[in-house]
Amino acid sequence: MIERNCKSVLLTLFCFLIFSLNQQASASCLYEKTVIGEELAIGVMLTWSTTKEESNANFSIERSEDGVEFTTIGELKGAGDSEQLQEYSFLDVMAKSDRLFYRLKQIDFDNTYSFSEVLAINKKIPNEFMVVKMSSVSVSSTFDVTLDATNEGSELEYSLKDWKGNELGTDYKTLDNGLNNISLDLSENENGIYKLTLSVGEEVETLTIKKITDENRKKPMAKLDKD
Repeated sequence: MIERNCKSVLLTLFCFLIFSLNQQASASCLYEKTVIGEELAIGVMLTWSTTKEESNANFSIERSEDGVEFTTIGELKGAGDSEQLQEYSFLDVMAKSDRLFYRLKQIDFDNTYSFSEVLAINKKIPNEFMVVKMSSVSVSSTFDVTLDATNEGSELEYSLKDWKGNELGTDYKTLDNGLNNISLDLSENENGIYKLTLSVGEEVETLTIKKITDENRKKPMAKLDKD
């Protein structure tokens, strides 16, 4: 009885292995350029291209910090059936570690899949903070921006300039690890285009703001025509 159960377990594992290999082997995608990465101040830009795709449903972009355990960080729709050059790009704005690994999981419409080669990125640009949320860039009074900081106690310098590059004011804030909120009062500024520069050490982020009149207060009242 024990021997029969062992044979049954081994047969099940063998069938599962063959099924998994068939799943991975049957997915088809011919790369013109396998995934490459470019480090930017706001994250890592991944790009790749294909010259032929057959039943390609989508690409899952996967990231790892050790090159072993990968997690999905995004998906892009595939071209289905194609024999033309297809170019893809994905920006990883949550790339915080100094060393990262990326790979593509190409998935067919029948859920068969295959993996690309693994790309290793050794980051050189410091990633002290990133902009994760902000109010509308067209504001009449207050502009709000939320930063995600990685190092406790880092000093943020933020300055406002007009469209000519004239500096209108500079302030500083000691950042907490995690989310930090910055509010900028533009109620006394003239309408126009402004640049908000955020910097921590050598890392710099610039946001464009448009100061406008409060449309609700300045909207003219509708008039009724009288015959």
